Amino acid sequence: MICCRPAKTMLVALGLLGVCVAGASAQSLPPSLEAGYKAGFLCSGVFVAGRDPKDIAREELANPDGTAMSMDGITVDRERSAVYVAYTGSDTPRIAAFVKDLGTVLLPPGETLAYLEKLPKVAMPMPTGDVAKIPWPDGDLLPDTPFDSAIDREKLSRAIDDAFAGAQYQPAH
Repeated sequence: MICCRPAKTMLVALGLLGVCVAGASAQSLPPSLEAGYKAGFLCSGVFVAGRDPKDIAREELANPDGTAMSMDGITVDRERSAVYVAYTGSDTPRIAAFVKDLGTVLLPPGETLAYLEKLPKVAMPMPTGDVAKIPWPDGDLLPDTPFDSAIDREKLSRAIDDAFAGAQYQPAH
């Protein structure tokens, strides 16, 4: 399940998922993963950013040859704030839904919108005011120092380098 409060956090999460999907592009992705990626991206684009689904299919979800992703098998349900993406091997589409105070929620494969009733009720209103003056993660204001003094910069740097090199991070003992 993906759920994020600030839109920026959702974009970061989807961006990281996109890196993972792009890294696996030489391999065939499981249909449920590909459908979930499309559902989550479309749901956030439509219900968080207010964009047209066809623009998202053309810009962010374009095929490798640059053509827009087909919208066949995809339903944008504006009444329920949900996106349904059909995929091979399942009679139940992957679903992503916009939930007030949570953002986009990607449902597990095989689940229906009834799954949302199982989620805890959360009341986290979005911060108001100038986001440039609200500290991260609720706003865009970053601290004056890039790292908390408790963060081991060397370990963090090694983990980031390993992640982008395709190696698996091995913590030092």
